[in-house]
Amino acid sequence: MPEASTATFEKDNFNAEKYVKNLVQDCVGGPELLQTKQKIQSLSETVSSTLKKHVYENYMQFIETAKEISHLESEMYQLSHILIDQRNLLTTLRDESLLDEQKNIIEEQSLDPNVNEEQQNRKAIQLIKESLIGYKGNLDDKVFIHEGGLIELDSNDYRPICRIHLFLFNEVLVLAKVKNEKKLEFQTEYETKNIAVINIKDLDGVNKNAINMITSDGARMFQCMNPAAKQEWLEKCELAIKFHQVKKPKKAPAPQPPTSLKFDAPQKSTDSELLALSPTASEMGRVIVENLPPDWLVTAPEEIQAEIAQRHFEDSLALLQKCDEHLAQDSSFHACGILLRVCTSAIRTSQRQARRNNLAVSELFFCDVALVASEFLRAFHAKAACTSALIVWCNMELQYFASQLIKHYLTKDTQLEMVAKVVEGVREPCLKLREIGLDLSYHMEGLLRSTLGQLLDEARYRLVDSIGRTEDPWQPYNLQTKTGLRTLLKEFDTLGIDFRAYVTGDTWINLTQATVNFCRHLLQTTESCAYLAKYDSLQRDAEMLIRELFLSQHSIKPPNSLNADMNFVAKNKTYMAEVLLPTAMGRFERIADKKPELLAELHAQLRTASAPPKPKPRSVYQTDVL
Repeated sequence: MPEASTATFEKDNFNAEKYVKNLVQDCVGGPELLQTKQKIQSLSETVSSTLKKHVYENYMQFIETAKEISHLESEMYQLSHILIDQRNLLTTLRDESLLDEQKNIIEEQSLDPNVNEEQQNRKAIQLIKESLIGYKGNLDDKVFIHEGGLIELDSNDYRPICRIHLFLFNEVLVLAKVKNEKKLEFQTEYETKNIAVINIKDLDGVNKNAINMITSDGARMFQCMNPAAKQEWLEKCELAIKFHQVKKPKKAPAPQPPTSLKFDAPQKSTDSELLALSPTASEMGRVIVENLPPDWLVTAPEEIQAEIAQRHFEDSLALLQKCDEHLAQDSSFHACGILLRVCTSAIRTSQRQARRNNLAVSELFFCDVALVASEFLRAFHAKAACTSALIVWCNMELQYFASQLIKHYLTKDTQLEMVAKVVEGVREPCLKLREIGLDLSYHMEGLLRSTLGQLLDEARYRLVDSIGRTEDPWQPYNLQTKTGLRTLLKEFDTLGIDFRAYVTGDTWINLTQATVNFCRHLLQTTESCAYLAKYDSLQRDAEMLIRELFLSQHSIKPPNSLNADMNFVAKNKTYMAEVLLPTAMGRFERIADKKPELLAELHAQLRTASAPPKPKPRSVYQTDVL
């Protein structure tokens, strides 16, 4: 009888089938076979228990190993933080050393403080021209504002690229690359009216003290030496932009009263220096200095804007009231003019920040206008002559707001859905001004009418041109799965169309895929046009867009090479005329609160064209034959 032991089964050449054959041949009778079976069963149980024991031991070792790995991971995490801190410290020391080595061109040369500022400006420009290699531009008529060394960073990974020295003038920004021998090689220049400087939030050791400069060549990122230098660059760039706007003279400027220039652009002491450097503005600057208001009133627009941005409306209202009390001491008409100029600066500053932060500019603007109008009427309720100043101010602010809205949100190729969203976002808060007796809706419509009309024409050409680009097989639409069919039915239920009567089988709709997709497209376009049609002057253009879009799809015919079922083609066209078009008309009327006359006329024409022809009258002949 073969031996039944674990050693036998552990051999590499063990064959179970051969072992069983030998066992049957060697065993005598059933009792011996049964005895061998019990022994093998006992060995199986022993091996099973041993295996469980080993699995348990391995599991315990795995848990211990996991704990050790967890502790090791924690230590590695702490070590990584230590290394990051060390790297940041070394990077900071390196940047400071690089920037400390790069001295300002003007500070190295001692300017004589006894000469006037205009001569100092000319001498500063001369020193800059001498230090720049390869610069061929003209700086003689420019006003020098600021200079300094920065490090240009890669906008993707914030990696330092090179050292850059910037020279900021009232009209241009000159960039020079720092060479190895501390020489400045001219790189490029930008007009200050075409640049925008954005403050970048400091990250943990990645891009501290960085600013983003939007230029005609794209975005460029620079790193300053410290927060103070960064703040100074932000202020100087903003100052250059304001100075450029203020300095634009007309061919024959009319004489202005001294106070007309006080609050056109709230300026600090550096503004007066710039005015002194400019020969054309020096005389105006002397007049302004003689009639300067208190310092807190000059900075009031910025403080009001900051309070509004931080949602401290009570503090901003208190500051406005303080301005009112101060201005009330002067003549009422002069005071209301100053107050409105202060409000202009505050509103336009808040609008710029709202655009940068992607906030609802329309609601913010009309809320500010309502607040200004309410407080103005409360402060000057006894002065009827001041009301005209408020009306003129509202007109000017509305024109400026409309121009900025067109510039930033209603540009060419803007999608029709976005145009409708912007217009609706303007209309609703504008209508709320009626609650305080101020109706600007008609004026707002007039300011946007031309631009919106052009956008509707462009959208009509673009949408009509997109019809028929893809070949339609003129076959029923197969959704492939029941889930896809249910999803499609629910989607069109929200649009006001029920396809259940056209469902055949489990996943088929007895219309073409092009017809189903066009239903969605037309209803979405109708919704956008309906919002624009709330303006009476745009209703006809909006209906014309829907009409031409519908006719473009309705007139499509299958090619002669395609053996299409003409009854199925007629069924799709009938559905569009009898179901889709009335649904679009109802959606238009519900949103715009106006009857779509052009669409109703189109519907009547289609029904007349699809009606069966009347039978021709037949002549009845009578005879006398019985």
